[in-house]
Amino acid sequence: MKRLFFLTCMLLCGICSGLAQVRVELSPDGPTLRPLEMSDYDRHEPARRLTRQDSVDYSSHVARAFNYLAADSLAQARMHLEQALRLWPEAPGTWILRHNLGRIALAEGRHAAAYEEFTRILKKLPEERTVRKDRAAAALELGYTREALEDLNLLLANETSDSLRASLLFMRASARMKSRLYADARTDLKAVLSLQPASENAMLLLCAVDWQSGRRESALLMLGGFINAHPANTLARSMRAGFLAEQGRTEAAILDLEDALRIEPGNLEILQQRDNIVRQQRKRK
Repeated sequence: MKRLFFLTCMLLCGICSGLAQVRVELSPDGPTLRPLEMSDYDRHEPARRLTRQDSVDYSSHVARAFNYLAADSLAQARMHLEQALRLWPEAPGTWILRHNLGRIALAEGRHAAAYEEFTRILKKLPEERTVRKDRAAAALELGYTREALEDLNLLLANETSDSLRASLLFMRASARMKSRLYADARTDLKAVLSLQPASENAMLLLCAVDWQSGRRESALLMLGGFINAHPANTLARSMRAGFLAEQGRTEAAILDLEDALRIEPGNLEILQQRDNIVRQQRKRK
């Protein structure tokens, strides 16, 4: 999944090691290459002029960073992006490097660092929609639901693409659910399903919203129908097991988890959930 974060970087996949004499031009559409010229070293005023070696090193670090991103080597990519920013912090297109640093932090679970990186970019470039969406994702992970909703409302106000709109509505439904705005979350999820009727994530989140809002029989019925239609979906079985355990129906919950473990024998989260429910059952007895 990490590779999905870095589609703008794929143009540099497979570049050979002889990048020392090329310049990486950054743009929102992706990086491009051209040969270095002497004018590249002498077109800034003297106080800000880069040395030839620094320019070559900058281009090399950027190219290597995007190659590592294409290979999902996040730690190496982060190191080269940081080196490039140290060499030329005010280079044209610097925000693209920072955006990828934020995405790396998000993928690594360093959500606070990602949020700060995206916020820094948006202070200078408030119209960058991809950065705003990524900041909303980081805010959701941190529990900053108000901030996430502000970003998502801004994005949805001007989004015309159905696929992007569905993605934003799903994120807003998650934020509204965390804020206990269940009716609003349900409205968003219904809108997602009208755009993408086969969205399994939207269906499952709708079950969770119904359960949390007190529509428990509706949630169980919907989840049962989902499991019948998607018998290999272990997340749905795990979710229903949690619902059943809350109702004290531990034996039925354990059966769901046993079925899930037959599909994914090594799933540690399901094993832990089953063990917790078994312990609860023993305490009741």
